[in-house]
Amino acid sequence: MTLERFIKPCEFFSSETLVVADLAPRIIEHSFELPLLEELVKDTEGRPLFTQISHGLQAANQMTLWELYLRSGLPLPKGAILDAGCGDGLFFALAPHMVFNRPEIGRRRVIGIDLDPNKIKTARIVAGLIAKGFAESTRTTERPEGLSLAYLVQDPQDLARMDTEHIIINWEKKGLPEVAMVWSNSMFHWIREPENKYAALDNFNSVLQPGGVLCISMSAGGTARDFLDAYNHVIILQLRGYDSQHNPRGYHRVGFETDPIGSRPLDEIVNMIEESGFDVAAGIELPESITYDDPRQYSRAVEVYGSKAFLRPVPHYSKAGMRKLWGDIEQEFLNILRKKGWKDGQPWTYTQFNNYIVAVKKAEVVSPEKRVAPVPVTSFLNERFLNASYKAMLSQSRRNMTISLSGNQEEVEGVETTVNIHDIFKAILTYATSNWVREDVMPVCTIQYRVAGEQSLVLGIDVKPTEKKPVQSLFRPGVLKRLQQSNVGMSHTDLENGIRRYEFNVPLF
Repeated sequence: MTLERFIKPCEFFSSETLVVADLAPRIIEHSFELPLLEELVKDTEGRPLFTQISHGLQAANQMTLWELYLRSGLPLPKGAILDAGCGDGLFFALAPHMVFNRPEIGRRRVIGIDLDPNKIKTARIVAGLIAKGFAESTRTTERPEGLSLAYLVQDPQDLARMDTEHIIINWEKKGLPEVAMVWSNSMFHWIREPENKYAALDNFNSVLQPGGVLCISMSAGGTARDFLDAYNHVIILQLRGYDSQHNPRGYHRVGFETDPIGSRPLDEIVNMIEESGFDVAAGIELPESITYDDPRQYSRAVEVYGSKAFLRPVPHYSKAGMRKLWGDIEQEFLNILRKKGWKDGQPWTYTQFNNYIVAVKKAEVVSPEKRVAPVPVTSFLNERFLNASYKAMLSQSRRNMTISLSGNQEEVEGVETTVNIHDIFKAILTYATSNWVREDVMPVCTIQYRVAGEQSLVLGIDVKPTEKKPVQSLFRPGVLKRLQQSNVGMSHTDLENGIRRYEFNVPLF
């Protein structure tokens, strides 16, 4: 699927804001304004629960997603709005100013759902304060009690396993009302495995009534590049792998991701949504910028919404240990920015890349066994992909580790596979980064490829590890199962000079 298939610049944004290949930061024009985040909701002591520093990016995401929905022209049937991944309740605070003030939509019941118990607790506080404030601000002589808002925040649930028939609050179940819209802002990338993404989409489809609308925003490729570089440097090169005897402060490789944010390309997510029973009305990838007085403010913002995912590799750390580790990551982040010209005391502008998708429920759903999203293998086997996704991580090695790609590019032109080759590269290169022999002062990880009989792609990845592990042990259980179900063959061979070649036979589409 090409981006042009579902991007409609003239209908949604001016030509100055559309981004397809050019990823330069642009200004997104919204047709509405919101109050300052600091004025939206305050606690009993007058302190704002949302600020531009802590939630500025998320608020910008919410505004752009709503703008895309408005420009799509899709009608909204009667029913509630399900805030899937409600976090600490930002949508509850924005809705009176962004959603309910439109006559064609009006006040709607909003049902929040999230996995994090702490965020659920905060969201319930926000919901109560917003409802109270809205009633007070709408009091009239004829209606002294003011207008009400119906906000419900469910008990913690995994979206991939959510109850699609009930609302669950304090362990009590009530029937789920008709849902007109599923709203999911800046959450979908945190769902790691593709099968869980599909399960969540199936649940969204299940709760929506016919003609219901799905609105999703999520991280796209290129997000948080400098911060991720800092994260990988500290985790891989400073902590190194966990060993109960020799390195008890190391990280657990099973929980480690080079990109804990889980950014995915727009076309991949659109394919998944359409295979889950939706017609995509609009989809676009956009860069968004926010300027901080100090980049440490960005680090704190990431800590608010993503610390659990980032610190998943160190479950054995105490809270104090995790706080110190986050401080080390932040310090390395600042070091990277200084090398790029930032100086202490200067503001810093951060640019993120986000996917925005608006879809409508259709009648037909593609069965799980038929869900395939073939991807050109050249999407993986090219220097641009390798440099963007892995080289930054590998080159952090004090020995300047590099990647060498070897194969006939013409041989793989037009060749597609349903296997996510990224899963293979990520596992092997993560292993190589932390286990390359120290005597090799200029390590080169060679990736070789060739097409075998027009039915499979053979990948060979040469590494020189201190500890030679079997190929299957390098993958997380979920990833290994997914590769096995896709009939990916795996083997390893020991070559001369201590090199081990991990070889994969990848079926072609």
